[in-house]
Amino acid sequence: MFGLERNHHLIMALRTHSGSHGGQVIVEFALLMPVLLLLVLGIMEFGRAWMNANMVTQAAREGARAAIVLPDLMENDHRVAARVEEVLTGGNIVMENVMNTVPLEFAGPVVVSVTTEYSPVVTTFIPGLNGPFYIQRQATMRFEGI
Repeated sequence: MFGLERNHHLIMALRTHSGSHGGQVIVEFALLMPVLLLLVLGIMEFGRAWMNANMVTQAAREGARAAIVLPDLMENDHRVAARVEEVLTGGNIVMENVMNTVPLEFAGPVVVSVTTEYSPVVTTFIPGLNGPFYIQRQATMRFEGI
């Protein structure tokens, strides 16, 4: 009988002790939740920006490839811009500017520079991300021979 009463007093003590900290848990959660939310949203925004930068890099590579595969000085700018826009459209990215440098003798490197505008989605929660930001990438390829 002694052991049963002792356990009963222990259970009652635990019940009253755990019930008194309910408000503290809610306050701690309310203080930490904005910080955790800001951290998660920041990670998501960084990942989205990184994806856009990779898409712009790939578009510059594809544009340079389009310039060296079928070299034609008259149609080259149009072909490069069309290929860059096609790649960026697949990622829902709007092209700002494409610069294409093709040597006149088809002997040097072709340089394609692509610039896009990046606007963060989570600008209201993260201070300092008022955007828009510009992402510029460049690809250089050389002619193998004609």
